Amino acid sequence: MTDLATALSDLRPGAQWVLRGETLADLEWLDTEQTKPTQAEVDAHLAAPVVPQSVTPRQIRLGLYQIGLRQQVEDYVNSQDITVQDSWNYATQIERTNPLILACKSALGKTDEELDQLFILAASIV
Repeated sequence: MTDLATALSDLRPGAQWVLRGETLADLEWLDTEQTKPTQAEVDAHLAAPVVPQSVTPRQIRLGLYQIGLRQQVEDYVNSQDITVQDSWNYATQIERTNPLILACKSALGKTDEELDQLFILAASIV
């Protein structure tokens, strides 16, 4: 799938359309339920950073430190049972959709967007 086709699918999930080239001008919009995305919407979507689905434990910890949440996350993990602590302490990858990560996000009152930004930041740490 081309970048434009992926953007269309992301922006209007389930919409009906036919792409007959590689530009928005080549798009035949068939959907009657959803509006055709604008060029500005497509451009913004294509320019947005990709949220990594996993990072290393080192990357997530350094990212948390940089945004001032490292201690809060450690305190949350340490308040959980031993299996949760083991998952945090011995993981070889930290998955964006891991139930521990999602529970911690909720416990700290963070949004999906803030979690995405954390993963983008963490992935940038080498």
